Amino acid sequence: MDIEFISEHAVSVYITKTELVERGFSPCDLRSDEALSLASEALGCSLAGAEIEMYTSCGDLLLFIERSDRNRGFLLFDSVDELISAVSRISPLPSSLWYYRGKYILALPLPPPSGILDYAKSFIRPAAFSGHLNEHGKALIRGNAVSVIQKTFLR
Repeated sequence: MDIEFISEHAVSVYITKTELVERGFSPCDLRSDEALSLASEALGCSLAGAEIEMYTSCGDLLLFIERSDRNRGFLLFDSVDELISAVSRISPLPSSLWYYRGKYILALPLPPPSGILDYAKSFIRPAAFSGHLNEHGKALIRGNAVSVIQKTFLR
């Protein structure tokens, strides 16, 4: 399965016909709930309440999955060091990194992974904050911030 983080709340998952058959699914008769289950397995997290678009070609499957903004939160960090320490303790997941008023803000799906809250200065839940960040913050990494930070700083 190939996974591409489009944003902190959208992802695409490409599953080949062979991978579908290996998991006991028929590429011709695959239902959307089964596709969502496969995507949850690939991402290692629940996608309950997510919207899904399915496209098939020659038995291969392409999924576009999007969660609503109300299902994400924002962790504020005073320094890059705190951010790196926090990110070192979690698996890659759809996320974005912002800079706003001297703070680093990591946007990620809810609930936040265990252990990461110990490193954050604060946690903001309201989805309305997303619009505020888009208008007043500076996007540093969109879609796969956790993965980029890990590859850059934690080799």
